[in-house]
Amino acid sequence: MKQWMQFVSAVLGVFVLLCICTTEASAKTSYIHNAKYSYSYYLDLDMDTSEKKSNFRYEYAENTKEGTMWMISSAMGGSFSYEKQTATGYYEWQTTKSKLLALPVKKNKQWTTINSYDEKETRKIVSTKANAKTPYRTFPNAIKVQIGKASAKHYDYFVEGYGKVLETENGKIKYQLIQRYKD
Repeated sequence: MKQWMQFVSAVLGVFVLLCICTTEASAKTSYIHNAKYSYSYYLDLDMDTSEKKSNFRYEYAENTKEGTMWMISSAMGGSFSYEKQTATGYYEWQTTKSKLLALPVKKNKQWTTINSYDEKETRKIVSTKANAKTPYRTFPNAIKVQIGKASAKHYDYFVEGYGKVLETENGKIKYQLIQRYKD
């Protein structure tokens, strides 16, 4: 009986160690925003409205079964957004669940998702060490994702612990992180 208890203890010890290591490894590669902070972004709306550009704030609301819920507020009003990360991707959505980044990250990995306009969209990781320059700071090891064909020159940039920090199209900034605040 004593040998059996030692065996069970050893197996449980290895299991606990594996769980801790797995949790730490996945935490190191999480693209989910850090809930200890709120974030301010610039957004070029590119819409036929009087408000062409907007700044908005992204504040942690709660964890739900759907994902991490964030409150979005701007001069134009408020809304919410969710983000979630699985073993195969980082997702962000308000109404349509879009796989913004395929995981594990590997250069030239390509996938198709549905964008926020409910249209199919092809994405491809083109760099794992891109520079993403934002007003908040420059991120030297951002993941650069091509949206659509290369000729479109449309890119998203992702950083661990920050999610999407920058979006450019034809060299024009469409979305960028302005500031991160400790709440």
